[in-house]
Amino acid sequence: MAPLGAVLSGINKHPRSGPIYCSFLGLADDEHDPTFHGGPDKAVHQYCTRHYAEWATLYPKSEGKFGPGGFGENLVVEGEGWDEEGVCVGDVVSISRGEKGGDEGVLLEVSLPRQPCFKITTRFGIKGLAAQTHKLNRTGWYYRILQEGYIEAGMVVRVIKRPNPSWTIARCHELVHRSLERESLVEGLELAALGAEGKGYFARRLTELEERQKPKKRVVWERYTVARKKIEGRVVRLSFDKTEKVAAEEDAKPGSYVRIELPNGLRRAYSVVSGTSYRFDLAIALEPSSRGGSSYVHKSLRIGDELRVSEFVKSVPGVGSASHHVFIVGGIGITAFLALCRKYEADQFSYEVHYAVRSAEDVACREIVEGLRGLVRIYDKSRGERLDVKGVLEGRSWNSQVYVCGPTRMTEAVKLAAQELGVLESEVHYEAFVADVGGDPFTVEVAGRGQQPKDESLKTSLKNPKIGEKPQTLSVGEDQTLLQVLRQAGLEIESSCEVGNCGTCRVKVCSGEVVHRGSGLGEEEKRDWMLSCVSRAVGTLVVDVPEV
Repeated sequence: MAPLGAVLSGINKHPRSGPIYCSFLGLADDEHDPTFHGGPDKAVHQYCTRHYAEWATLYPKSEGKFGPGGFGENLVVEGEGWDEEGVCVGDVVSISRGEKGGDEGVLLEVSLPRQPCFKITTRFGIKGLAAQTHKLNRTGWYYRILQEGYIEAGMVVRVIKRPNPSWTIARCHELVHRSLERESLVEGLELAALGAEGKGYFARRLTELEERQKPKKRVVWERYTVARKKIEGRVVRLSFDKTEKVAAEEDAKPGSYVRIELPNGLRRAYSVVSGTSYRFDLAIALEPSSRGGSSYVHKSLRIGDELRVSEFVKSVPGVGSASHHVFIVGGIGITAFLALCRKYEADQFSYEVHYAVRSAEDVACREIVEGLRGLVRIYDKSRGERLDVKGVLEGRSWNSQVYVCGPTRMTEAVKLAAQELGVLESEVHYEAFVADVGGDPFTVEVAGRGQQPKDESLKTSLKNPKIGEKPQTLSVGEDQTLLQVLRQAGLEIESSCEVGNCGTCRVKVCSGEVVHRGSGLGEEEKRDWMLSCVSRAVGTLVVDVPEV
């Protein structure tokens, strides 16, 4: 193992001479990170030798880095057919002595396609290289060992059995990263030779396909009871227990939030610090300008109170392709990222936290923050300490992902600094729980038969108003949101976070100029959709409201 950026890695292999013993767990003295590599299904990794020249042509400034061992492979084989198009899951491969090979030697079975991570990107200093290996089907593949023994350079390598000739490594990649073919995914799950990781990918893709085919579901609300309440300065720590115990609990995914419906009728979204679908924890700051949410939680909510809570919604993306992770947070914003920091610790990813507070008393979830093993720096304003966001961005490690959650002034400072430094939009995630929703008034028309949208697929699915009716014309005031106005008009719009993070409330835009706000839509989606909870329009907007 050797330093690779901020982590240790055994990715850079070197030639070995003489016999090397190959056991069920791999080659003797070969080092690797056991978190994602190694084990019986990943005992040996082979890479196609032809790809070295292909990468060098694609990246001519790579300074000769592309060569045997560079991708972490510990088996290099010369000859035709040893690539992702020619190797199949379940192939039994013999490595033995003799011109044609004999019965002695080592037997391997192709178990998995390789899934390169951020270490490939760091190893070669080329952003996006890991994703390119998937896109171009140049990842290599893993073997499990069926018969242990010694191997060395010059031995004969040959396929002696091919039970699944249609299941090439390239086909597996197509299903994992691009195609959603139900029949193929089901068939893939039944492959006896496919390793557990591969079956896990197929199962998740099958679930994704099934979710896409389901009608848009409503937000599910469950009954929870306040089990614990503790005031810590400006922050209240709360634990919620599900009123009716369920047999199966689901862990809250790092970077998730829930919405709670308070007894006073208000609904608010809060980051989940930790927990499961049975018991979870929140930390909520008392906002000086509270409109009744945090004020009620601090002053009126009691242990034993029962209230409705939505299901967990993942908002913060975990970016495994990044070599390093930088968190820039202020005040209670730290709660959005605590679970993600702990996950990165468990996965041995490197990260740093820059946390600005008004005073030491405002540090939220102090015992969790102080227990983090990554680089954590707290900036105490009362002691004259200042968080220089431009300096943090300028000094960040190469191939870093940046996460931001804090007051508007902090967010705007990060956006300005990122723009000045040329940081890509895709490298920064902004999390917010207070939305800027005001702006100039505008008019919205809900598309009907009298106002057909450009998208042909919408012309037979207009439910509000009913086909044949004239389009409704609604006015959105300067202090109103499109979501509020549509609901007031009797149109059913699902929502969740209502601050522009999740994308649940999006509506189809048929025509008009949209002023996009929030992070719930990607750049491609913004061409056809808008977030009705925060985004606004200039002049007149025509939208289609789907049936829910």
